[in-house]
Amino acid sequence: MSELTYLDWREFEDLYYALDDQNARGDAEQILRLRDWFIGLCSFDPLTSLPESSNLSLVLQNIASNRVEEKELSQLNDRFSKIIQQVDLAVNEILFNPREKMVREHRFVPVPKVKHVDSKTIQWLSRQPGRNLREKMASSSKILAVVKNTSLDTSENRLFKHFLLRIERVFLARIETQSLVAEQPLYEELLSRIQYWLAQPDVKGIGYWRSLSPNNVLLRDKHYRKIWSSWQELRKLDETLLLDSKNSDQQLSTYIFWKILAYLSQHKEVKLVEQPILFKYDQLEITTVALIEGRVYLTGQPPHKLIIRLNNNLVRVQLGKKILQIKMVSRTIDVIDHSGTALASYMKSFSKVERLVAEVNRLLMGHEPNSLQQTTINKLVGHGSVNVEIGSLNTRIKTAGKKSYATPLRFLRQFWQHRDENYPVDCSLSTALQLGHDTETITCNHLWSNNNDSMLSVSIDSYVHSLKNLIGARPLTYLVPDYVNELGTEQLRRSLNLAFSDARPLPMSIASLLLWQRGKSFEKTDIRDGDLFFILDSSADNLYMIPVVAKIQDSYKKRLPEMKGVIWERHPPLRISGSSSMELVEKSLNKELFSAVEGLLSFDEVFEAVGSLSIVSNDGKWLDWPKSLKEKLTDIAKSNQLIKGEFLAESRRHAVSFDRVRMLSLTRTVKKPKWLEPWAWLNKSGSLVDCEDVIQNNMHFVDDGIFWRDHLPQLSTRTVVDGIERDFFFVKDVPPIQPVRGKEISIELDEKFVLSSGQNYYELPLFLGTSKERTKHSIRLESQAFPLTKNTECLLELSYTYGADQPYKLIFIPNERVNAEFRRVEARWTTSGNKAEVSSPTYPRIYAWEDFKNYSDGVKREPQDLLDWLEREFEKIVAIRDFVFSGDNGKRITINTRGSEWFTDRNGSRCCKFQHPRYGEIFIHQSNYEDFDSCQYEISLDIVRSNKGNWQARSITEAGLLPKESKYVFSNSYRFPMLTVWNNGNSLSDQLVPQKFKELAQQAVKAATQLLFNRSQREDLPFEIERELQQFLCYLHGDMPIEMANRLLAEIDKGDIRGSLAYQLPYALGTVHADWQKSLMKILMKLVGNRGLSASKALDILSIAAWREPYFIFGFKQKQVEHILDSLINALQFDNDTLKISDKAKPLRWNSLLRKLELLLALIRLRDSDEPEVSKMFTLESKTVNAVTKIVEEINTNHGAKLNKQLAQARAVKSRVKFELNKPDTMKNTPDILYALRLYLTGETGANLITISGVVDDA
Repeated sequence: MSELTYLDWREFEDLYYALDDQNARGDAEQILRLRDWFIGLCSFDPLTSLPESSNLSLVLQNIASNRVEEKELSQLNDRFSKIIQQVDLAVNEILFNPREKMVREHRFVPVPKVKHVDSKTIQWLSRQPGRNLREKMASSSKILAVVKNTSLDTSENRLFKHFLLRIERVFLARIETQSLVAEQPLYEELLSRIQYWLAQPDVKGIGYWRSLSPNNVLLRDKHYRKIWSSWQELRKLDETLLLDSKNSDQQLSTYIFWKILAYLSQHKEVKLVEQPILFKYDQLEITTVALIEGRVYLTGQPPHKLIIRLNNNLVRVQLGKKILQIKMVSRTIDVIDHSGTALASYMKSFSKVERLVAEVNRLLMGHEPNSLQQTTINKLVGHGSVNVEIGSLNTRIKTAGKKSYATPLRFLRQFWQHRDENYPVDCSLSTALQLGHDTETITCNHLWSNNNDSMLSVSIDSYVHSLKNLIGARPLTYLVPDYVNELGTEQLRRSLNLAFSDARPLPMSIASLLLWQRGKSFEKTDIRDGDLFFILDSSADNLYMIPVVAKIQDSYKKRLPEMKGVIWERHPPLRISGSSSMELVEKSLNKELFSAVEGLLSFDEVFEAVGSLSIVSNDGKWLDWPKSLKEKLTDIAKSNQLIKGEFLAESRRHAVSFDRVRMLSLTRTVKKPKWLEPWAWLNKSGSLVDCEDVIQNNMHFVDDGIFWRDHLPQLSTRTVVDGIERDFFFVKDVPPIQPVRGKEISIELDEKFVLSSGQNYYELPLFLGTSKERTKHSIRLESQAFPLTKNTECLLELSYTYGADQPYKLIFIPNERVNAEFRRVEARWTTSGNKAEVSSPTYPRIYAWEDFKNYSDGVKREPQDLLDWLEREFEKIVAIRDFVFSGDNGKRITINTRGSEWFTDRNGSRCCKFQHPRYGEIFIHQSNYEDFDSCQYEISLDIVRSNKGNWQARSITEAGLLPKESKYVFSNSYRFPMLTVWNNGNSLSDQLVPQKFKELAQQAVKAATQLLFNRSQREDLPFEIERELQQFLCYLHGDMPIEMANRLLAEIDKGDIRGSLAYQLPYALGTVHADWQKSLMKILMKLVGNRGLSASKALDILSIAAWREPYFIFGFKQKQVEHILDSLINALQFDNDTLKISDKAKPLRWNSLLRKLELLLALIRLRDSDEPEVSKMFTLESKTVNAVTKIVEEINTNHGAKLNKQLAQARAVKSRVKFELNKPDTMKNTPDILYALRLYLTGETGANLITISGVVDDA
């Protein structure tokens, strides 16, 4: 074979002429066949004409099925034919209707025909003989005038003509080539049109194209723009021919590389990691985003690694320990093993590649592919209705009268992030998926989860496009899980309704019962009117039962004897206890494999994926499915037992005896429960799409061709009434409707809705079902009449259309038409979508030590020196210790009055004057005794100076005792500064603590410790003083002495946190850094898991602690947060239920409710957690947020007004967290904390404007 670089080719036409040259034919044919092969793999962007990205499995499938070496030369696509294909339509359009321009010319025109004159006409007349116009025109019947004509001589047409002339030359070269003679009719028609147009006189008048830059027409006109972009390619044909000639070895190596990979991929044992494929058109290069990796699973052997690389025209393939190199030599292609031994050699020719690839396969695999790994997606012929079941791993299709089958079309898409580009990947033919940070994977779990992600929308459109290509635009019935609400499938329905002539959703529960009706089991069943069927299904997160009631229609019995006249009535799905699909998957797989597939594949899909789809982690590790996984999955499903009571309760609600109840499962996650009779368990027979036969064979015998009726789920929103949000139902207790595609059904609404004044628009959240699950949808009202000047009461018109893009239509009409500000407004059903930035509560200001010298809380006007205040309190504690230990602290002394003379004053009270060795005379009066006894000689007293300067005795008690008043004066004076200073983790170990303050504090701590833990002295200490000293030490948290910490641990170990312990623990926890604090927290978390009062008290403790240390809540692990939330939701539900029963709740109950709401507010701050699994729990779409939102709204509805009244009137009911917020007047009866929680939990506008101004501690 001659070297292509030495061929004397100057123009692209020489490539065609070379086909008739025996010496150059091989080189030319190789260029053409390689280019045809490459073009066949590409799909081109219609705007840019550049190749779009593809994916590995699809490219390999196309290579395996494309037999380019068997094509006739005339059938090959090359660079020129590709240009013609992309520009053909534009050329024909311009040939028929080219752009023109107006041209002004001066000609001699008969006077009667003159329409336009100008200055040039006047100048010509002035030169004619004659004294006036008449005389000047008398000499001739014509004058020089302006004539307007159209011309094709525009810049864009000059390029177009130049473009056609170049095309004509190439066309003629192809036609003159004998080897391409078979294609002459193909180009004759276009060539003849071009030649005819070029021969036109107007076209001949078009000038030469000399401009290098395009004008606006060439850049913006849709047809001329095509000409411009194609001209750019056409002018490079000569240059690219030389490039192809120069890079012949490189291009042939590329072809060999991909042919080998495609051949190996046909083996069922070979799994290759899916990834995007990028094409470089000019260079004929195919590149991947990542290195190509694979595994080969041979029977009885461990998996072998498959690596294939292309580098500098050298193809290197490694399978396990086998290594082959395919090397280009001067005239041959050699196959060499790892030792350098040549195993095979072939002439360097395109025609020899097939034999080369087969030999490489034999050396590596040892056998030909037994069965193709990928199956070509063949189009479905015919025009009948099709039943489709969408799946992540396959799409099942059924036409009436034919056997159902699974196509390789999958609702499985990936989006790869690479160099700031997002590449979509269709995984329908994939054998291995890499899951990780750089890839976003979309499956049916996303499709059925009410998700509104933009990638999901792209995936839906791509899937529907592929489905339409597969089955054509025929009538379509598609199966939908019952647990998916209609509002959540809007994107899917819109795309299907656009693509197909009649797209009808069919609930899977109805499909399963129709399928059962065609079986022998149904024939033997004694079915009666009102029999209840529970259809079981599982979503990723929940287990559901769908109640379906059999209704026997007498009119159908004769028409449908084989179906026994049964019409089904479907009720909304209900969540039931039991493990969900994803929970069972987690139990079945190891942690690493589960973390990869979590949220992607359901339990049933994991069952199907075993052996057909491999998983690769982000770091390239292959995560093999465990051996005997299918058996393990089956065993785990058996353990997923259902609770009989839930089914009994639902059957009682339908007034159906349980012996008339049957159950059928749509999922492998649920097996027959032990408590159910065998006859009552219906086995699913066949694929659900097989119900198409039942539908098509019997639809003519039922009204509108519908075999069931639907009970619409409750649909409600929240609206403000008397300052409190309450439920407003759009759909509730509506009679069953016949779901006829396209038929609008009116729904009566008696209750009126009030639109409040002053709002630019109205956006109302939607709740679905009896559990009022918050949907991701809302209704939005917009009108030029908004904002309204007054509250407007509206009548509502609601209708429902089955299968429509948006099934509900809601119109607001003013009740009073006279002087109404608007006539009617139709609600727009919007998707709230994912709010990228959701606000979380801020933590109040943290004060530094220097701030306490001049502290102001914003309530008291005068700043205070808290450190000086506390120093005085520390001195009091030391003084108490000195008195208790010695009986004399300099301010309170103990004396013996025996021998002192007592006398009676003028009021009849007893007095004496006692001579003290240090103070001198001390006046003692009966009125200063707490309990006077003249025979009590040993007494303790406070000495104070009178106005006259004499010493007097005050607060006289039995010797060694403290006065009663000191118990209360101490507690009221030290708590505020202690709670304020020892807050937010402040400690005596901080560097900025003033030295004097630190020393006095340490003395006080030592004194309190001695008083509490010196047994001989503790007995004389009053209970109130002992309790206050304990509280004082607990306020110190990290500075607390170990004696007090041990006491707390001993007390909490008893499991009873009532009494003083409930007031001490919240402050002792502090930052939870010390070992004893961690031990306290560990025990406290156990108590949180209990039910009843102990759990409630534990939550109250956590609530107080959470607002005393900014990082307190961030110390919890994921499991702990889940634990707290579960207990908190139960406690809030208990409070909500019990407060409804009790008309007069005590302040203690209201305070406990407030503590739990404050704890919830603190937990929402975990949105800012560095742990992704923790922060994800508090996103707007999470189950947690939905659950707490529901209970908070119930509490607001049931108790919001009462709580607000208590906060306003009762001093004993206080909220610790103080807010600065802009609460509208319409929410005047809603407590601040419930209003703030509502905004944070729903993500509504205004949450980011809330400021937590402070926390009031009142221990």
